[in-house]
Amino acid sequence: MAMADGADKELDEVMEELDTLLKNPDVGAMLTARGINTSLALLVAEALHAYLKGHKKEAADVRVVEHFYRCKNWDLTKQSDSFNKTDSQTGEFRVHIPADGEKIITYTVHYTW
Repeated sequence: MAMADGADKELDEVMEELDTLLKNPDVGAMLTARGINTSLALLVAEALHAYLKGHKKEAADVRVVEHFYRCKNWDLTKQSDSFNKTDSQTGEFRVHIPADGEKIITYTVHYTW
């Protein structure tokens, strides 16, 4: 339950940051200068926690592939591990899981249209 509470807290923080950003008049002015109607600007934020558990007696290196299907304009704004963008809608984490251990991967992605 503690991990779920942590995920809720992180999501709340992300949404609060997003709300603050979109209410910033300087950000609104920059969007307007680019010809974007700020009342129609659309941004989606998602956060993910992937829990990986190793049940082997030896460590393992794992490739975790994520597909960002919403649109081609996306950026990871926070991530727990190094990340490689493999194409316009796919990326991967390569992580090490200790023997009989676990690894938690977290990230936040922002999509813009």
